[in-house]
Amino acid sequence: MHRIPLLVGLTTSALFCNALLARGAARQTVAALQTCEIVIPANALAHTRYAALEFQRGFAMVASVTLPIVTVPTRPLPQQVYIGDSAPLRTNLPGVVADDLAAEEHRIVIRQGQLAIVGGGTRGTLYGVYTFLEDFLGIRFLTVDHTHAPKLPTGKPFPDTDRRYRPRFTYRYPAYQINAQNSAFAARLRCNTVTPQARLGGNTSIGLAGHSFYRQVPWSQYSKTFPEYFGLRNGIAIAKQYDAQLCLTNPDVLQIVTRSVLDELAAHPDQQSIAVSQNDWGHKCTCDRCEAIDRREESGAGTLLQFVNAVAARVAKEHPDVLVGTLAYSYSQRPPRTLRARDNVYIQLTSHDCSITDPVATSDYPASVAFRRDLAGWGRISRRIHLWYYNTDFAMYHMPVPNMLTLAPNLRYFATHGVTGVFAQSVFNAPHAGLNDLMNYLTARLLWNPSADSDALMNEFLRLHYGAAGPRIRGYIDRIHSAATDKGIQHGWVGHARHYGIDPALAREGSLMLEQAIAEAPNATLRTRLEKASIGTHMAALSEALLWIWPPGDDPLPVEVARRTRPHFRQYFALCRKYGITHWEEASTNETMRQYLKVGFGLKPDEPW
Repeated sequence: MHRIPLLVGLTTSALFCNALLARGAARQTVAALQTCEIVIPANALAHTRYAALEFQRGFAMVASVTLPIVTVPTRPLPQQVYIGDSAPLRTNLPGVVADDLAAEEHRIVIRQGQLAIVGGGTRGTLYGVYTFLEDFLGIRFLTVDHTHAPKLPTGKPFPDTDRRYRPRFTYRYPAYQINAQNSAFAARLRCNTVTPQARLGGNTSIGLAGHSFYRQVPWSQYSKTFPEYFGLRNGIAIAKQYDAQLCLTNPDVLQIVTRSVLDELAAHPDQQSIAVSQNDWGHKCTCDRCEAIDRREESGAGTLLQFVNAVAARVAKEHPDVLVGTLAYSYSQRPPRTLRARDNVYIQLTSHDCSITDPVATSDYPASVAFRRDLAGWGRISRRIHLWYYNTDFAMYHMPVPNMLTLAPNLRYFATHGVTGVFAQSVFNAPHAGLNDLMNYLTARLLWNPSADSDALMNEFLRLHYGAAGPRIRGYIDRIHSAATDKGIQHGWVGHARHYGIDPALAREGSLMLEQAIAEAPNATLRTRLEKASIGTHMAALSEALLWIWPPGDDPLPVEVARRTRPHFRQYFALCRKYGITHWEEASTNETMRQYLKVGFGLKPDEPW
């Protein structure tokens, strides 16, 4: 059984506070805060008012007192909590201002019995509130429907504090559908990419540099009349849409893309970034002009970056504050040899081919070695690098895979090597199950602070969310990772259980562990959480049957394999139906996979499971 450390849940700041407390520096207590009022600026904007409401709600959860929100203090000093930079704050706590705080940076001050939280930009104060609720009050925003709020003793003291924090990543998106559909929860996790509402501070100004050529030069509009726009391969025009990239040395293509970009920016005057990126497939143009540039630059990024720079030059003239983003992906991942990105261009580098089972920084997997080289190279020729990070198994969405313990070292490596934004692509297009709640929480917390103790974060989540079963689940997570390490497994982001070192016995071990935990669950809430977690282990156990069923062949599913896996087949799909889990993987729904597996198990389409 994995032992949960005694310091679970204590962040660096909390430990710092305890150290001060030990020296007798405390001047504020929960009891004192219970008598306070929340002071906001007289002209507070929506995001500051919402920050005050979130503080009010959070404090009420732990102290059972709802503090009033005012713009003019009505109570004698020091009975004030200042949320946002206000005139009363500047009078009563001189020097505590937001003037020098960057966007999303916050400052928390406890002095003279008063508490102040101020922040930069439209999100800094709100993020400061969430930091205070977590680090000082012990609140944890675990899932959409589970916020942990401990009841605090009224005598709990807080030391005098003056602390500020600025996040390393300015773009943070753990791309789970649950965040996109619940923007208030996403804001609590400091995900700044799916919170467009003014009260949540809006989104970061730099968007995802996703695939764009398919819409900027539509195949349906141009392919019949101007097939040369879509490039050549072996001297022949590309005949299929999903094989086509653009000929980036064709002046007409440059004009069409530039016009499309400028029209989009004119239609959305508040937009501060735009993508000019290759399509989501390979097959770059190999005409003589394109090949000459790419050979000179020793990369398919040669023609791409030259093209993007040209578009960005036009954008800079008409929209000087807008950034142009492009993917470094597949044939364009390697940076060009002599070209440099314009200052208004940012690079969206992908971890597409890296192993997800061992840390990028130390992996000897060839694609991971190449990634380290490419990240360093792009850092030398571009001012801004964002990362498209593959954060799940895209063949089996809910199966636990040994990528959970590599997340923290990878994000730390990216942060220290110039990456300023991370799109962590996960279960983005469907409801999630298995241990994806854990991964969503871990990813968000580590994107906010890559230096956080990921082991403590994981243990705390498991204990708070799964109760007594938490340590057992942690033990199984460690077993999965140890199995991959012991077998020397290095694998990317698409695979079945065997690709990650999860053999049938280990898959069944996880399923039996969770079935026992479900049977012992003390209440319906924990039973529901554990049932959703078990969906992933049933999926892993089904992977043994997939060895025989896919790809289709002449050998039938062995009777013994069918006997072992058919109960997991029934349980997986029953639980998915119960909890609304719609997808097996990125492109296949559960209903499609259910019918496919029924055939593999020798069942007729209309036969009961």
